[in-house]
Amino acid sequence: MGDQWTRLLGLKSAYGDAALDHRVMSAVACVLICIAIGLLFAALRTRRLFRYLLCGAILTVVADASFIDFAASPLSEISATIGLLFLLPAVLLLFHGGRARWAGLALALGAGLFLTT
Repeated sequence: MGDQWTRLLGLKSAYGDAALDHRVMSAVACVLICIAIGLLFAALRTRRLFRYLLCGAILTVVADASFIDFAASPLSEISATIGLLFLLPAVLLLFHGGRARWAGLALALGAGLFLTT
């Protein structure tokens, strides 16, 4: 599967087709981080200015150069960070009523599994 993403992004792996490319891993991590921040923006029930400021502050921390180097590493800490970012909107959705509570429960379960594994 990793070789398909490598070819899709137009990259060439020096270790053959079966190798997992860390550049692809960092791109997938960045996409997941963007989805988590977007979900947080959608789950907040505050003024729009506060949502922009909060998500912008989180994006500033995540976009730091040392964090991006950390995201491209083969270690599993980036998955814990992604799980934590998905846990933020999940907790907010748990406090909403109706179907949003069930969506928050499912998201919290997925984020918790992603965070711990």
